[in-house]
Amino acid sequence: MTTHRKLFSYDSLEDADIHEFFQSLPDRQASKYIRIAIRKLMKEMEEKGEISPISKSSSSSTEIKEENTKAQHQESSNDTFINNDDILNLGK
Repeated sequence: MTTHRKLFSYDSLEDADIHEFFQSLPDRQASKYIRIAIRKLMKEMEEKGEISPISKSSSSSTEIKEENTKAQHQESSNDTFINNDDILNLGK
């Protein structure tokens, strides 16, 4: 699984309702609720026929293939893997 970041912008005056909503959320929960809202919008648009159905399995199978490719590359390369925690402990 990979994490993708998208920039989301809004005007705090023009979109005051959205701004207040984000301010009311617990810390670090905005992305979760944006994903929920997008999924609801996608479902509504699919039901109206505005977009064609998007299957969850196609995106998850692509992610699985990417993970397998990364794992195979790590196994086949001669590079030595160093854990970030190990780097922090080098001087100890």
